[in-house]
Amino acid sequence: MNLNSTQTFMSRNGGLGRPSTIKLFAGALFCFLTVAAQLASAQCLPRNRSALDFTSDLGTLAQLVSVNNPITPITYNTARASGATFTGLPNGVTGTWVNNAVTISGTPTESGIFAWTVKLTGGCELVPTSGAGVITVAPLAILTATTTEICGNGSTTISIENPKLIGFAHWQWYSGSCGGTKIGTGTSITVSPNATTQYFVRREGLLVTLPACASITIAVSTPQNWYLDADNDGYYTGAPVLACSSPGQGYKTNVTGGNDCDDSKPSVNPGAREVCGNSIDDNCNGLIDENCCSGIIISVPRAALIWETIGAITKGEITVSLNRACSSPVSANWSFVDGTFVNHIAIAGQDFVAASGTVVFAPGETQKTIILEVLSDGL
Repeated sequence: MNLNSTQTFMSRNGGLGRPSTIKLFAGALFCFLTVAAQLASAQCLPRNRSALDFTSDLGTLAQLVSVNNPITPITYNTARASGATFTGLPNGVTGTWVNNAVTISGTPTESGIFAWTVKLTGGCELVPTSGAGVITVAPLAILTATTTEICGNGSTTISIENPKLIGFAHWQWYSGSCGGTKIGTGTSITVSPNATTQYFVRREGLLVTLPACASITIAVSTPQNWYLDADNDGYYTGAPVLACSSPGQGYKTNVTGGNDCDDSKPSVNPGAREVCGNSIDDNCNGLIDENCCSGIIISVPRAALIWETIGAITKGEITVSLNRACSSPVSANWSFVDGTFVNHIAIAGQDFVAASGTVVFAPGETQKTIILEVLSDGL
């Protein structure tokens, strides 16, 4: 042991000074620690040291998994240890020491590269027995689509919002299932499914392929006819609209029929009963108050003032009226007979020409005229 191997000190005047007492003390301390370490090492024989034996597959020491997917458990057998400490594990992954066995397992809930260590406690060695590895957690792809619902023969583009890759890898797309039918690679893909389909994507590479996929479902709808039935009476107006979803308020896919002539009134439609006397085409057949001839009232004036012309026959008009129109012909028999009005007597053959007949109102007519011939009697 060379106690003079320590550094000498310079004198205040710049010359070499003699070794100080500090130099001697440092050398003595180094000697003491060296001897203590040798004694401790001699007492911590191999049979007394803790042991950590790796028991899981070698590949588990450097794992690549997707977030929210479990890692392959990492296991060790231990000897002459009283416990273990763990550092560097991702959230969701834990380490345990039970019955001389170390297990690292779980499902990482965060992405990143995590260098972990396990150190045994309770051994006699100065430096704890330890093991180490790396867990790389890749985030799942976040998928978006220009639309997730396609009408008929439409298409949509699916894109990856977080397309960053780890290592020598690429994005592989599948349809039907994760690892199913390959349909393309890259950070986006355009699809035109004929039916509702689920699409998957994952990172794949030459050395490792992540088993977990991100997925998105594209729904396919069949277009159908939509009918405008604003008054909700089962009858529509206008032309149907072919679409996968409602074109607007009041449109329905199930109706009784069309040709609603007033889609603002539920009581007016081709299936309604005609209401007599309301002057409305209730059943949308183009006629008003049809088949309402019962209760028709025929009216004639109580008196008609017709001046006679001396020496000639004067023709006067008598107006006959109906209280409302009818969809079928209305007829009435008439005749001119003797009568008295305000103390004046009218006699057939003397005051007027006796006559009779039938007046016929065509459908929709409400007035007709009958001709009365007045004789000149000089009175």
